[in-house]
Amino acid sequence: NNTDGPNLPENVVSELCTQKCSDHGSCVHGICDCKFGWTGDTCQTSSTSAPIVLPSQEPCDILTSP
Repeated sequence: NNTDGPNLPENVVSELCTQKCSDHGSCVHGICDCKFGWTGDTCQTSSTSAPIVLPSQEPCDILTSP
């Protein structure tokens, strides 16, 4: 008796990853498994690059920022 829900075929589960893991990883059970050097929910961020800081004219309120 399976109480975890239906078992879906692997080809269906692999389509659950959004944006095809940005071509920097593989979809494993609906979650992106990123290649070395990539990170993020969809492997969209290079872990070897420095982030780009954009100037802002307004003060940052960390209580309302995501």
